[in-house]
Amino acid sequence: METRTSQTIEPFDLGVYTDPAKAELNKLIDKKIKLNMQSIQPQYADLPLKEYCIKASYNSAYTGTFMNYDMLTYLLSRGVRFFDLEVYYVKDPKTGEYSPQVGYSTDGKFITMDSKNTLLLDNVLSTLVAGAFSQTSPTYDDPLFINLRIRSNNTDIYKAVAASVDFTLKPKLYKNSNGSRKVTKNTLMSKLLGTVVLLVDKTIDRDYRSYCACTDAKQTCYDLTKYINMESGSEDMNLNRYTDILAQNNVPIKIMNDNLRTDIQYMNLVLPNVLPENASNPAIMTFITSYGIEIIPFKFYQRDEGLLEYENFFNENNASLIPLARGLAYFQKMMRLQNGG
Repeated sequence: METRTSQTIEPFDLGVYTDPAKAELNKLIDKKIKLNMQSIQPQYADLPLKEYCIKASYNSAYTGTFMNYDMLTYLLSRGVRFFDLEVYYVKDPKTGEYSPQVGYSTDGKFITMDSKNTLLLDNVLSTLVAGAFSQTSPTYDDPLFINLRIRSNNTDIYKAVAASVDFTLKPKLYKNSNGSRKVTKNTLMSKLLGTVVLLVDKTIDRDYRSYCACTDAKQTCYDLTKYINMESGSEDMNLNRYTDILAQNNVPIKIMNDNLRTDIQYMNLVLPNVLPENASNPAIMTFITSYGIEIIPFKFYQRDEGLLEYENFFNENNASLIPLARGLAYFQKMMRLQNGG
């Protein structure tokens, strides 16, 4: 994986920046919405995972040109609890050693980078876990979801990613009373509070599990499958792109009599299309009311009307985790008001 010279990133600051990476981040900082969010309330916490809209970011460390640790800190401060990351195996030109790095690329062959720098995965995960359960985030009791899209032709990356996860996330990774890390669409949200839920996109290489096994007992080795809680692109979490969903017929979702549950059968993660890069963030109302999509990572590196509506949705519901039934009711009320009803 080719990459340009790394840009030095200084600690998060809301001041006036001269550094290009800092200046780029500063342009993304929202100054309009006064946050009014808190961790999920007990009366809403005992629903299955598939019943929640989760505030999510796409290519979370990207600011439009640079990768920036401080973007992660900023997103945590905005109540984001689902972080999508692209992971590459990058060679250090000085040492010749490879390491898993977080970057941004539109290259389907995983050869070139679009971002001007990459960030060490160890440091990205450490930044997330350190901030997610602290006062940095207004919703610090909620679980932290991390979706890794591992994009490399070098299968050694899987063990390297596993080593990074072991080093940074292991103490906080979800595990039930029987020692199982498995999370499904029917796992209760209350079981996940205060933990990290690690996801891996299985659609990039559906044979990835075969590259994770540790075969040499004499060598220190980490098997990524031992740390994964859930796979995106699986039966428990469907994975699509925006246009895939919008090309489908509407899927009406019914709110049950308790006003907390719906008849939703699946958990859905819908990502932006890779191209065109500058496509606008979508209207979240369409994805929720017409298709019952729970997780829609937005491009926070692209400030537009769609992102403003997305932030308002979560802020006006005072949460990062909103029961789908409440989300549907919120938009149904909005549509009635718009129509004068």
